[in-house]
Amino acid sequence: MNKFIGIGRLTNDIELKETNNGKLYTKNSLAIKNDFKNVNGQYDTEFINIVVWGKSAEVLCNYSSKGMQIAIEGRVCTRDYDKNDGTKGYITEVICEKIKLLESKKDNNKKTETDDIDPYAEFGEQIDVEDNFLD
Repeated sequence: MNKFIGIGRLTNDIELKETNNGKLYTKNSLAIKNDFKNVNGQYDTEFINIVVWGKSAEVLCNYSSKGMQIAIEGRVCTRDYDKNDGTKGYITEVICEKIKLLESKKDNNKKTETDDIDPYAEFGEQIDVEDNFLD
């Protein structure tokens, strides 16, 4: 089974490109912070190359920007290419089959005056529920 699922932040703004036969695509990378600390007590970040095709690439271009958090599902693909020095180079990418925007462009910008308004304020007082309320 070749399946990759990840949540991370886009490292660059999206540039929509087109192949010679008219297919739309974009390439970017996703910064994904590890859930565990390294020996120095810091969280490392993995940078995953991604390729998005077709309508998903258009959506990503129109509704996302650098730093936004997205979720992707796809397959891992490794390909080779010829370097300028004549040797072979290899690149591993995730070919995205599904994407989900976890923020909007507005969320990624600075807060506005209305961002601090509580939409649920009129529903009454806050209540606390203990973890063992079902026991």
